[in-house]
Amino acid sequence: MRWLKCICFILVLNAFPGFSMDKKLDSLISIYTKAESDTDRIIKYGNIGSYLIDKGKYQEAFPYYQKIIQTFSASYPKRGIDAKNKIAFIYIQTEEYDKADSVANEMIAEGIQVNYPKGVGLANRNLGLLNTFQGKYKEAVTYHLKALKIWEDTKNLKMTSVSNSDLGIVFYYQSNYEKAAFYWENSLKLKPDSTSLDYMADLGNLGAVYVDLGNYNKASGYF
Repeated sequence: MRWLKCICFILVLNAFPGFSMDKKLDSLISIYTKAESDTDRIIKYGNIGSYLIDKGKYQEAFPYYQKIIQTFSASYPKRGIDAKNKIAFIYIQTEEYDKADSVANEMIAEGIQVNYPKGVGLANRNLGLLNTFQGKYKEAVTYHLKALKIWEDTKNLKMTSVSNSDLGIVFYYQSNYEKAAFYWENSLKLKPDSTSLDYMADLGNLGAVYVDLGNYNKASGYF
């Protein structure tokens, strides 16, 4: 039996209504009602959506991103692209893969049209995740490398780390343990907070991959 049963995905997109006994959610909704500008409303809607995604409440998160798109996309097209990328991510999590593919490809086109590298990068990442979930690992690598280049070109260290971690996962699933270790090492170097869940996930992944490589001494340094 394989020692490792699963590899930790890092699904960073800044952390993702109903009748609530959730004080944090109630607080986020209350804060939204005090927003004084459109940009502030967009940010606070996004915060609510991201919180619900983190809780795995994808269907509850969906309307908040729809509201951003319907109300603010015309005036703030880049914010609309961000929200649509979140929706593509939700579709991936709910296994609505055709919808995810359609939205992500639209966001690449829209991001290029308005010269928005972040939107293109997030769409490529979503396509990488989508192909990973479907077992299409070579295609996934292609999209994650496209995303990685965008983050490196725009000096986005946080997302550079995320893409390195994504690539580590894809190569691990292909049993290419040396490349998996290479990308996870890269990811770890870019994480300043050694107490974060993302950092701990990379540590665990590196420990597991070095076990698979038979390098038990090095593996022990990551557990």
